[in-house]
Amino acid sequence: KIKKMGRKGKKLFVSVVKCTGLRPPKKGQQPQRNVRVLLEIDDMSAGTQYVSGVNPVFNESFNAFLKQSASSTLQVLVYHKEDPSNPESREDFLGFIKINLALLEDAPLRDKYYTLEKQAFHQEVQGEIQLKIEYKSNIELEDDTALEFKKAEVQTKPAKAGGVLEFYVKEMDQLKTVKSQLEERAEKVEPVLKELSVKVSRREEVVTNIKSGEDFSTILSQLDHDRAHLLAMVEKLQKEIKEKEDNMKKRDKQISQLNWVAQQKAKQMQDLSVQISQTPRGMARQQGRQLPPVPTTPVTPTPSPQKPKKKTEEEDPQKVA
Repeated sequence: KIKKMGRKGKKLFVSVVKCTGLRPPKKGQQPQRNVRVLLEIDDMSAGTQYVSGVNPVFNESFNAFLKQSASSTLQVLVYHKEDPSNPESREDFLGFIKINLALLEDAPLRDKYYTLEKQAFHQEVQGEIQLKIEYKSNIELEDDTALEFKKAEVQTKPAKAGGVLEFYVKEMDQLKTVKSQLEERAEKVEPVLKELSVKVSRREEVVTNIKSGEDFSTILSQLDHDRAHLLAMVEKLQKEIKEKEDNMKKRDKQISQLNWVAQQKAKQMQDLSVQISQTPRGMARQQGRQLPPVPTTPVTPTPSPQKPKKKTEEEDPQKVA
């Protein structure tokens, strides 16, 4: 299908030369490789014929006409197919690469070996692929030029001697220019971003307060009240802690006094026991002898004085008379 384009476009030339050192088949699999290379950019793709071996040589070239705003990433995939004649035959992934065409734009033809990479961690990939790439922008295209990836009829001539060095010098200059431009933009944008972030945070606070329907003065007064309440609680706790510390000091003092009294009592008891042991009875007790009991004199109770009885009416003749 033919799509009409504007006056400007891009042209991509890719020559798939060969692959070297591809992963060989495992034991029990097909003894040889049937390798094919697939090229993809945007929604277009093109592929080589199947070639046998772990070092297949293709020498196939492709042209692609692209929009000026086309993607700058070329993806190259390498596959093995057990039976190329069978569309339903199994395919094995052997590796892939991604090429940033922006680094090759309007530069001389690049002839380079690329190391194949994995698409997933568990995959086993080895080997390289040789590609020749040329990428031109601002190409004037006819209105009936088709957007497709197809085999090239005429291969682009290789670069002259010394062209590769010139290409790298030009590429480095372009990268330095782009870097300086990006740094300038970043320096200009950074203060603007900071200011915007501050404004956004303030706006979010205001919106939150408006939605909640609270007044700022009410909030401040509530905060002051809470602060005063917290200070009062702290002061009360400090006072209670001080009282407890004073009580603990008094208690420690009382305990030390009781210990001193107990020591004095123990010393008195020890002195008393020494005195008792020095008496005759104590010495006899220590020697195992018994002394006669100490005679005791009977104590006669002294009569208590009797109180005079009160005269009753019968005994008092005067009262009776």
